[in-house]
Amino acid sequence: MFASQPAGNNDEGGAGWADGFGDDPGAMFGDAAKVYDLEFARAQASEVLSSSQGGKQKKSGLQVNACVNYSPEKKQLLMELEFTNESGAPISDFDVMINKNSFGVLPDAPCSKHGITYPGPFETSEVQYLPLKVDKKNADVKNPPKHPFLLQVALKSTLDIFYFNVPCHLHSLVNFAVDPAQRLAKEDFKKFWDMIQADKQFTMEVGPAGPLKPYQGLKSLPDDLTTCLANNGFALMAKTQKQQTGQTMLYFGSKTVNNLPLMFEVAHPGQPNGDASSFSVTYKVPVLPLKPLFEDGLKYILTAR
Repeated sequence: MFASQPAGNNDEGGAGWADGFGDDPGAMFGDAAKVYDLEFARAQASEVLSSSQGGKQKKSGLQVNACVNYSPEKKQLLMELEFTNESGAPISDFDVMINKNSFGVLPDAPCSKHGITYPGPFETSEVQYLPLKVDKKNADVKNPPKHPFLLQVALKSTLDIFYFNVPCHLHSLVNFAVDPAQRLAKEDFKKFWDMIQADKQFTMEVGPAGPLKPYQGLKSLPDDLTTCLANNGFALMAKTQKQQTGQTMLYFGSKTVNNLPLMFEVAHPGQPNGDASSFSVTYKVPVLPLKPLFEDGLKYILTAR
């Protein structure tokens, strides 16, 4: 990985592996090393099962990092799984069950079909992908989604059966199976927008001076907003200009996998004659339990990550 150099052949007296010490660290570390694009806002995997946490039979030794993302490349909802085997013994017989939930998410086809395996003793696996689907048979229609929305997972293995929760952002549950223009027709957007009353309307301000900083990939507003939101499942419904304030007003819409409309308005700049890098988001929800999930999804897409 690193080029070797014979001992005693270093004319710089302390250079070599320490070359560049004291230079701008942003070139190698921190935000400057990150890539801020306008693609789908992917969730990052986090620890959902500790190796010290016991399973159904109180056995332990398996760590799981996981997240859920929609994959634009595979056109599929996926659970990303990374295993660390701290048990000291081989583990096999992967299988997963997902409890009934408000959106009807469950594994797509028998889990054995997808070739997911556990690593050897004291090893960590590569990230592996479990395809998910939405089916009314796994929908809990009696209970609205809780915040945050979590998939309750039972993981089978020869070590034990383990139980844990995997977070899932609302923008991963947009109905990507339907063409963007068909998810929410413009006439339906207007009908629903006018129908939803003020008690289900909320606003958040995004700007460099406030607590919600803009996502670092939004360089050219408002055009980058439209691109970023389209890549996250939200179609532009309308665009207007307020002559009195000079603000650009953009309206976006979509639908969830269980057919709930997602609608919001973006005003740029956020306030009349305000900072050009600021904007405000006014969103409406058809049912109040959707409010914190929608707000979290919008923040994840549009604010600093």
